[in-house]
Amino acid sequence: MPKVYSPINFDLWPVFNEVHEADRRKIVLAHIFGEDGRSALFITDYDSVYAVGANDLGRLGIGDIEFASTPVEIPFLKGRQVKCFASGSAHTLALTEVGELYSWGNNTLGRLGNGTILDSSTPVRVFLPHRVLVKSVCCGDRYCLALSYDNRVLHWGDVQFSSCQGQNIPCEISFPFESIICEIACGCFHAAVLTTSGQVYTWGINSLGQLGRKADSIDVIPALVERPPNSGPALAIGCGLTSTFILNRKNKLESYGVFKDQEFNNELNSPPIDEFAITNMGCLLCARSDDRYFIHDEESFFDKKTLKPIDIHTMQNAFAKRATPLFLKANPSDMALEVVEPIQGSTRDIEKMLFDKKEFSDLVIKLSDGLVYVHKLILTTFCEHFKSMLLGSWGTETKNEMDMQSYNARAYRAFLKFVYSGTLEPLQGPELIDLYSIAQSYFESELRAMTVTMFRKRLQPENTASLYALACKGVCEELIDICHEFASGHVDEVISSEGFDNLSPDLCKTLVKEATKRKKKNI
Repeated sequence: MPKVYSPINFDLWPVFNEVHEADRRKIVLAHIFGEDGRSALFITDYDSVYAVGANDLGRLGIGDIEFASTPVEIPFLKGRQVKCFASGSAHTLALTEVGELYSWGNNTLGRLGNGTILDSSTPVRVFLPHRVLVKSVCCGDRYCLALSYDNRVLHWGDVQFSSCQGQNIPCEISFPFESIICEIACGCFHAAVLTTSGQVYTWGINSLGQLGRKADSIDVIPALVERPPNSGPALAIGCGLTSTFILNRKNKLESYGVFKDQEFNNELNSPPIDEFAITNMGCLLCARSDDRYFIHDEESFFDKKTLKPIDIHTMQNAFAKRATPLFLKANPSDMALEVVEPIQGSTRDIEKMLFDKKEFSDLVIKLSDGLVYVHKLILTTFCEHFKSMLLGSWGTETKNEMDMQSYNARAYRAFLKFVYSGTLEPLQGPELIDLYSIAQSYFESELRAMTVTMFRKRLQPENTASLYALACKGVCEELIDICHEFASGHVDEVISSEGFDNLSPDLCKTLVKEATKRKKKNI
């Protein structure tokens, strides 16, 4: 789900009318929420947090419940490096860069997560389990959901979705063995998670089929969404007021809920979708396909199975005078800062200057082909996995060597270079499969996408079968799917290759079956 990065057009939301232009230029992140976007929180470039607008039940966190016509600073959050906000109907959460959570507003059913049911008009700390650090958070009406760096999913508040029984401190939700959660989402009275294998689990109120199941029920235990056949692994999820949307491998949006009289589940008619956004308490979805934008509104009467085109230039325009999806973040290049041209030859290259350089290194990565000298500061800054590890229990043991000899050395070295440079060096197919597994287990979605792109380019009729076998061994579903797709256009050549002769009978049968099926479908 995008966070809607773009130059923020504050004129789209009347709540910013009393924010002076000079102050607007200092805003680096804004969260607009509540009915018709009547409340807002924003962070300035000097790490101060302000609130403005409607303050129902203290949801602004400014110490009272009065309407704030002009911005009011929240002193408690100054300098705490807040990276995002999430809000329900009358409560708000703030997540910091170091994984701490703060909450304020109405505390019915314990939705503030501080061990009480007392309301608070100023930030209080959410009582997370010992040494648990949070990397993403979302809210329902009276419900909160968080994903930690060590892959725990926590929830609190109206955990029974019944308004009768609450949970006032975060507790862990169990998922099937080996399910690794990479994304979370909340609607008004339901929630969803996405696993790294592309499965989607939902729970909550299913009055309109928003859980992707047919029974009209309240499910407090997560269960798999009953998705259409051949839709492939899910890439992204989002929840609206009474809906759940899934972006699948075909870049099509699947919809669940929303309308009682529509088909139980379906793919919305549209071009291939690159990204989409929807508000947790709202009815409007906006999707992007290349440079075109489309909307889907639960409250309108147009074709319920179609995304309608809309003439806008950025996704934020679709949410004018409404709550926004999570937050808007200004691109640093859009900030009104004085630009000083670098002196010739002074441009800094972190990878070139520091990667695998023993001087100043404070951590050694031990690979099967040698040592790699790295820096904890860079790893924790640019990699969430290392941030969780080095700021957690492993880091407190003051170790200065990490044994990674079980990994493919070339693949792991390429991963470390990616952390330093943001680029991917050329690799061959087998190394790319190992790198894909690393990217998947470390939740590096950008690296995973780059690996997939390079893997497509490495496929040839003579190597498809051997790479297919390696992808199956590593359970790399996305790469397996790519092999099926490539083989469908080169069936005879793949079958006559030496690699195909070396496949096990089961893999031979599956590869031919899937390739033939896709070939017929594409005719």
